[in-house]
Amino acid sequence: MQCTSEFLTLHGLSLEENPTTYRTLKTLKHISKGSTIITSPSLACFPIPSMVNIRCNNCLEIPIEPLKTCSRCHKTFYCNVKCQKLAWSAHHKILCPIYKKEGNKVLDNDYMDEEMLRRVALRIEKYLKKKTYYETETVSLTGLNEKVNCETFLTLMSHREKRTPEQLEKFKAIAKNVFSDLDLQNITQDELITYLCRFSCNNFNLDDSQLFPFGEGTYSIGSLINHSCRPNAIMMYSIGQQTSSGLQILRSIENIKAGEEITISYIDVAMSRTSRQKLLNEKYFFKCQCSRCSSDNVSIDITEEERKVLVNIEQLTKMRNNEEINEKNIKDLLISQMQQNQMTNDPISSIISNIIITLLPHLTEETSKSDYIQTLEVLFNKIHTTITNQNFFTTSSLSSATKHFYDRIDLQQWRESWILGRYILTIYLLIYPRFHPIIGLHLFSLAKCMWNDTYKDKDKIVESYEIIKAAKKTLEITHGDGFENRMIVTQVMDLATNMQTELTEIERKK
Repeated sequence: MQCTSEFLTLHGLSLEENPTTYRTLKTLKHISKGSTIITSPSLACFPIPSMVNIRCNNCLEIPIEPLKTCSRCHKTFYCNVKCQKLAWSAHHKILCPIYKKEGNKVLDNDYMDEEMLRRVALRIEKYLKKKTYYETETVSLTGLNEKVNCETFLTLMSHREKRTPEQLEKFKAIAKNVFSDLDLQNITQDELITYLCRFSCNNFNLDDSQLFPFGEGTYSIGSLINHSCRPNAIMMYSIGQQTSSGLQILRSIENIKAGEEITISYIDVAMSRTSRQKLLNEKYFFKCQCSRCSSDNVSIDITEEERKVLVNIEQLTKMRNNEEINEKNIKDLLISQMQQNQMTNDPISSIISNIIITLLPHLTEETSKSDYIQTLEVLFNKIHTTITNQNFFTTSSLSSATKHFYDRIDLQQWRESWILGRYILTIYLLIYPRFHPIIGLHLFSLAKCMWNDTYKDKDKIVESYEIIKAAKKTLEITHGDGFENRMIVTQVMDLATNMQTELTEIERKK
């Protein structure tokens, strides 16, 4: 692990032993929100089954021209000859005859495990064969060299002893197939089983700039980072021929003090504590003890205001049987907001507007974390005292509202869509961390809906401009690195410019 420690130190990071979490990754210096903390390439990554015919098997891009299949095995697709040659030298020269022999194999989870094992095993085998050479390789800041990538992977937790007999039998069968297919001299069949165990609790889904999954990857450095249900960092990805193996980008979404642990979320934090704990235990074999999961404990190391806010967030995410907002509730919400004369008398509409007006400045301006927490506490108190049916602001209502939101967008019913979009935004703002990518992306969608509404008045143009400013600030923090990610920021800036132009024109005509 010395090479890993040296590499992390060059990036201002420190890996420390921890009796509870095995180890923690901490920063040695202050990190401002919106910073790229570290980037690292994968040991292996490739498209998920639904994307096999859409994204290049090497660079993972969606090309303008149709993908070209390998003329030998007809199983892998590439955007051009360059990518095909890169894949050939990396692994396809060995794997191509195996694909050809297999015939039409079902592309399922077992296929994903087997494919990942083949590619990672080939990479580790090559490293072990040349280990003497790599021992003399200098750890550099400019790139994650092979020694760091491979050695770090070999230290990752596998939790093999906690696997069910059924899981181990499945892994044994996959390992047997791969071992018989590949001429491995430095890796045993039993070690391949351990690799599969590592994959299942360490691998990452690759999400595009809109947070839709398109690939899976093994990232050694990324796997060193612990989980929190209230994380201070996120993982983004940059793809293309310039990165060759899908670059993983660790971005800070909060200011992180020197000596503080860097955390990401392994799961959707909008889930209830019960659901989160169940999923984390089943897949990652630990009980989360982050500030949010421990918010009922008054002795945890956070302020009382923050603890109360986290308790309230848990109330909103708590599972409720048959209490989600139904079709009639959504229709009533739309009607009440579309009838202008009723809006001031409707407590739901009033609190939605109040939440948005109160919290948007905390996204667009440099307010402190303590000020933000205090504002959230005030808003939660207001919800408790003014809203009878508080299920309107729970995540159990999100699925119904979100479905209607996108249905209205498909029908180009812009007024209805932005009314629902404002409602969804309030739940996101209350539950997710302040600068979470899902908030930034929803703000962008909401601003477009409001902008497309031909019946909007000046007040709505002003509000949509405030929303697009918040989207710009948030997405600059989350999407500021990687070509595809920055394209989203550019689109937001273009819309903001158009809105500013229209507002200026309205003022000029006064």
